[in-house]
Amino acid sequence: MCPEPMSVTIEIDAPQLLPHLLTRLEDGGCSVEPIGSRACRVVHEQAANAKIGLCELTFFVRAWAGCHGGVAVSLTLDG
Repeated sequence: MCPEPMSVTIEIDAPQLLPHLLTRLEDGGCSVEPIGSRACRVVHEQAANAKIGLCELTFFVRAWAGCHGGVAVSLTLDG
């Protein structure tokens, strides 16, 4: 586990899908916090380090977006 959990901001262009994304991230063991109608802050506490955590979240969110019609997503490492 990462000594200091990293935080990532995820933005999507389909606000109606944000609750579903939050649920899926929580199901995967992440802590999530909505920060707007199109964005959330995610903490991936199980990641070995920040680089791996960002890679895992990027892979997951892009796969999720592809399953939902190619929803546009962006991830930004906080801090």
